[in-house]
Amino acid sequence: MKKLLLLALSVLFSLQLFASPSNSLNRLTDETLRFEVEGRKINDNFYSPRRIINIPKVDSKFYLPKAIHIKTKSHLTKNKGASAELTPSIQSATQGLSLSKVRALFPKYSDYSLLSSDKNGIGRIYEITYVNPIDPYDVCRELMNNPDIEYASPVFVYYPFFMPNDPSISKQYYLTKMSAQDAWDISLGNPNVRIAIVDSGVDYTHPDLTANMAEGGYDFVGNVTANDVANNRWKEDSDPKPLNTSNFHGTHVTGCANAVTNNEVGIASIAANCKYIPIKCAADNGNIIGIYRGYEAIIYAAELGADIINCSWGGPGYSPAGEDAINQATDMGSVVVVASGNEGSNIDYEAAYPACYDNVICVGATSSSDKATAFSNYGHSVTVYAPGDGIYSTRNPDTYSSEQGTSMASPIVAGLAALVKSVFPNYTPRQIYHQIRSTSDDVFSVDKRPQF
Repeated sequence: MKKLLLLALSVLFSLQLFASPSNSLNRLTDETLRFEVEGRKINDNFYSPRRIINIPKVDSKFYLPKAIHIKTKSHLTKNKGASAELTPSIQSATQGLSLSKVRALFPKYSDYSLLSSDKNGIGRIYEITYVNPIDPYDVCRELMNNPDIEYASPVFVYYPFFMPNDPSISKQYYLTKMSAQDAWDISLGNPNVRIAIVDSGVDYTHPDLTANMAEGGYDFVGNVTANDVANNRWKEDSDPKPLNTSNFHGTHVTGCANAVTNNEVGIASIAANCKYIPIKCAADNGNIIGIYRGYEAIIYAAELGADIINCSWGGPGYSPAGEDAINQATDMGSVVVVASGNEGSNIDYEAAYPACYDNVICVGATSSSDKATAFSNYGHSVTVYAPGDGIYSTRNPDTYSSEQGTSMASPIVAGLAALVKSVFPNYTPRQIYHQIRSTSDDVFSVDKRPQF
């Protein structure tokens, strides 16, 4: 398998994931409008081929409720201004609508003196508005059988392209590298999609995190001492916020995945409108380094129904219980995203866990040059690579900092997975895995790609 960088979201979301012809066909339903478009004359001897057009039904917010566009096969009789008179057959077909208005959409081109310049027939396009509450898709489907009509379609509503107003977004080079804005034009994320951050705790009172916190946070470790840790004594509680500000890892990771976006504060995140569940698996004291009971926390997150579980931690110890936990969480419907590690090692030979388990999305790190960093672990076990060098994100208390590591790359992919889940809510963990991996960029030249 290739070593891949998480592809710019412009490819994943605006091209391959949501706009490819194959995916459009997959969305076809009985409500889809289908019609044939005649070929266009290219020159005196050639025409372009006929095309079959499919218009899948979209959410009603994207089209006007009582209006349609039609293109007639010949010009309609003009009334005063842009008003036009329908042919008898079209009048008959629309009599149940209680018509309000029929107007030429481009009245200038309905003038016979401009016929020679109207090569696309826009002078024959009319907007019909009506009173009765009949879905435009149904109206169009019926009118497509009318001999006087070339096509009929809803009047679609479009929205301005999204650009967050977060003042520090210019410091987040990785959003530009990944063309996150193109993805946000497709989806800002579903608030019902939740990312569990299994980490050192989260300062959920941070102004750029508080609004995206979901219920269910938990502390598996508590305010323990080094002696407590040595004796496996834990002080669980329901508050996943670390007491010590030196414990900032989980807060930084959370911002990478799910900082509140478009709130005029701080930074943006890929999974803008999704929610996170903070699960603390470290001591409050940041000087006591370690993630404890992480696999228990993974099952806890899966039981809460977390769609994505991020684990920006790992080590060399293989745990069959840990592997079983991850397999179980996957069977329960959670996508487990993990960091590959920061030793610059080929983990095909020097294994790290949970990076090397099955059923995880294992993430390596790249720099602003779109190449794997020197510190990132690599190997065939690494699923994808994402920005992990100089990542500007949230830090407690109420501040921000730039950090580096696969710990940062992993939650960026977790945020991406949440966005995929938002658009494809019925995708299984494996489908999300393959959707991300198959639309990723290769960050290794052939001569540097690890070999067995």
